Amino acid sequence: MADWDAVRWRDTLDRLSRKYSVPGASLAVLTGGTVHAVASGVINIATGVATTPDSVFHVGSISKPYTTTALARLMQRGRLALDTPVREIVPEFRLAVPGAADQITVRHLLTHSSGVDGDFFRDTGRGDDCVARYVEQCAELDLVHPVGQGMSYCNAGFVVAGRIIERITGTVWDTALRELVLDPLGVAQTGTLPEEMLRYRAAIGHDEGAQVTRLGLPRSIGPAGNVWATAADVIEFARPHLTDPTLAYLREPQVDVPDEGRPIRRALGWIQYGWDGREVFGHDGETTGQFAYLRVVPDRQVAVALLTNGYSNPLYLELFTELLAEFADLAVPRFVPPADPPRIDITPWAGTYRNLTREAVISSRAGEPWVDIRFDNEILDAPVVQQTRLTPVTPTLYADRLDDYPRAWTFGTLPDGTPYLHLGGRLLPRVG
Repeated sequence: MADWDAVRWRDTLDRLSRKYSVPGASLAVLTGGTVHAVASGVINIATGVATTPDSVFHVGSISKPYTTTALARLMQRGRLALDTPVREIVPEFRLAVPGAADQITVRHLLTHSSGVDGDFFRDTGRGDDCVARYVEQCAELDLVHPVGQGMSYCNAGFVVAGRIIERITGTVWDTALRELVLDPLGVAQTGTLPEEMLRYRAAIGHDEGAQVTRLGLPRSIGPAGNVWATAADVIEFARPHLTDPTLAYLREPQVDVPDEGRPIRRALGWIQYGWDGREVFGHDGETTGQFAYLRVVPDRQVAVALLTNGYSNPLYLELFTELLAEFADLAVPRFVPPADPPRIDITPWAGTYRNLTREAVISSRAGEPWVDIRFDNEILDAPVVQQTRLTPVTPTLYADRLDDYPRAWTFGTLPDGTPYLHLGGRLLPRVG
């Protein structure tokens, strides 16, 4: 196994951060049983304060495995099971589709297979009742696919999971997470509230070279996305998932993901990547101007965490390709649209696809596939509107070319015959 060279990897992080205009980045790597950390850039372009390995970042949806781990600890105590219906513990949970909430289990929440239209970022205040109030307002939400008959990324489902933790423990999710997960790990610079993190060197998010106007997500979204941590603390959180056999079942694949040009399956809270035919698990996180990445390779006992305060998908891909080749002898796959794409008529998939936060209009223009997409939610300052030509890969898989990190646009059909678009992990049913 390669030796860790702090100077080399700090210089690499500096170079790639400059190349991709990322203000600040913090990297931690577990190899040979030791966690190594380096950092680059600044945590805030306005103050110029340097990023250091003890800087804390908003890790976003990497919070989901934290919430899952808290539930696993409660399962070990016999307080619930994966197939426990949610309403047995949270009877006030309702959806806009009559009877749908009765069918949803804990497993559905943790595998994003509930069907709940889940990019719901309702701010229900700063009080200790914010998660409970959020769950009550889920009564507004529809399904994007029948319960258990698909996969669509669901932030709301993890807030509901957080409410389950609150009901069982009798305390708020923030406190329960600390008692069940964080304190046993001894991770001193991990927390869930921005005011906690201001005691440390806290990163501020940036968008296109400017500070974002919002520090983080509403407190109500905590179980889905409000953990703050250093990169080294993220690695310490991941370490028991390599060493504790009682947590191993959380990594077992549960749900297939529509073809995204790379092998991906959903486990319990985790994503299973299956790179090079080997087990690789982890998660990504994206919040207001902050991006986070965690990959774990069990057969080499290697884990890598990258936290940044600016858009960094291309940086992640180039850095992890080099790191994992060296420390895990692993090739990171890329989704690369073909240089000479096949001629495929997208007309069978033409139409309007919509969920709570996205609307995509697919059309054929002079025989070429095009999409007009609008994205909006309750934490954006303004809607994002884009238009782009798609590149055919297969009759059901297309790629965009909005940047050097193309997205997969996957089409399919639900069991009831409804066509859908799968984009960014989310399912958009065709509505017209």
